[in-house]
Amino acid sequence: DENKRCARIAIALGGLGGAPVRAPAAEKRLTGTRLDEADITDALSAMRNTLHPHTDIHASAEYRRRVLCELTRRAIEEARREASQARA
Repeated sequence: DENKRCARIAIALGGLGGAPVRAPAAEKRLTGTRLDEADITDALSAMRNTLHPHTDIHASAEYRRRVLCELTRRAIEEARREASQARA
């Protein structure tokens, strides 16, 4: 928005089962923030506690959890950069 705050965010995650799932805890924590590092870290921490990936021969549940959080961090940071460029 005009105050450089996140007005709306939707986070969908794949690789947790048969269909993508939303991350409402992270979305709630990020809405209204400036999407700075502390905001993102806090939201991902909340999200991490709700993720229940499976372990199989390809990856452990913990590895999948770490990857999902890192990819989500990168996507949020990219969205923040794109939004700030659009305002410029």
